[in-house]
Amino acid sequence: MSADKAHRSGLKIIGVTLTPSEGAQIPATTYGLPTTLANRRQVNDFIRQSGIFDSVLDFDAAVVDPAHPDRWAQGLSPSNDNVHPNDQGSQQEADAIDVPALLGVAGCR
Repeated sequence: MSADKAHRSGLKIIGVTLTPSEGAQIPATTYGLPTTLANRRQVNDFIRQSGIFDSVLDFDAAVVDPAHPDRWAQGLSPSNDNVHPNDQGSQQEADAIDVPALLGVAGCR
């Protein structure tokens, strides 16, 4: 379903950014490859700037290492993974959600 069709149907669209993956330790995946990292940056720029989303959950900004924007901040992803959050990373992502704003966008009460 296109964004326009979803909006005409009364649906709200929430975009969620992709988290870092440089240094990924998952065999037989493309995580961490330069092309994958570049694609992630393009997707995140689109999610943040396109204007088609009614709200954006920026999990990338919540967990990224500001000094190395393709890597997780220290202690937020298992050192043998670098793709998924650990408990602390999950908490950082949860803390980044503006729940009242999200509920307002979703039309929930």
